[in-house]
Amino acid sequence: MIRLPIVLLAAFVVSGCAVSKVDPSQFSPVDIDSVENLPSKELLQGRKARAVVFRTDEKSSLSKTMSLGDATTGSIEAQLSATTEIIDRSLASKLKGEIQLGELSGATSNGPSLADFAVLSEISAAKWNKRYAVASSYTDDEGKVHRTPAKCHYDAEVQGNVKVYSLPSMSLINTISVGAKSRSSEDARHRHCNTSKAQQAGLLNAAATKAIKKQKHQLKNIFAPTGYILGRRVNEEGSIFRVSLGAKRGIQAGSTVSITRSVLSHSQLGGDLNEVLRLGTAKVVSPVEENYAWLYVKDEVLANKIKLGDTIKINYKKSLLSSLTENIPYADLVP
Repeated sequence: MIRLPIVLLAAFVVSGCAVSKVDPSQFSPVDIDSVENLPSKELLQGRKARAVVFRTDEKSSLSKTMSLGDATTGSIEAQLSATTEIIDRSLASKLKGEIQLGELSGATSNGPSLADFAVLSEISAAKWNKRYAVASSYTDDEGKVHRTPAKCHYDAEVQGNVKVYSLPSMSLINTISVGAKSRSSEDARHRHCNTSKAQQAGLLNAAATKAIKKQKHQLKNIFAPTGYILGRRVNEEGSIFRVSLGAKRGIQAGSTVSITRSVLSHSQLGGDLNEVLRLGTAKVVSPVEENYAWLYVKDEVLANKIKLGDTIKINYKKSLLSSLTENIPYADLVP
């Protein structure tokens, strides 16, 4: 495993003074204005988005030989499982072909309504390399001899993409490019560094899984659950807002949410336009209940903008650790 410098690791333990837990009983309820069109009871209750995740296509001969599609598909499902209901893909066996045919022809049509999204993915390239490193030694300033035995180094790399389609329209929402490398080493038993198929598959599967994890924030943002502002409470420390998302739909203390409002405006060309006003962001604080949670807002200007019925959505970002290690070759640290 790659060792990060102490100064880099220090970045992970620096903590601020942000509020992470509140006692709602210590805040007083206040009346707030409502948006023009309050969400319906059905929207307030909400449900998880439903997605069909098809098995990853293996476009390269090595990916087929090593059956990398299973690990990649499993990694995609694992990233979505907290906020998304995964639909059995056998129930939509014809859908994948219809989407691919529509993509080739440029036409869109209505597919089945058993899910809200379809996820198609592929591994376009897979590489495997081995390298023998001869034994070495050196003598330090104190005359002590340090020896490094001969090593076999193994490198695996995969590249591909994940495509998300809206259903039933079957229109493409986003294409996410994915790719990652993985490495292992062992003391050499001989210069040829021969490995079994299982060893190669293990390292390639690790790279495929890492490729999805590196872009999980992009994938999760597409499926991020939506909720609504239900009320406001205040005290001298700031404001807290009750929201209609809870642990049941994947929200956690520490999550960042964006706060928006949909408004209708009139176009000079005629007709109405639906605009989305971005009000700001806030942090989820403890306690998080099954069906609701609390946002803490210290900024009074932002707090006074927020109305009953405003929309919130979890905003996933790449972790600090992932960002710092992304460009380190073969970094083994994966958040």
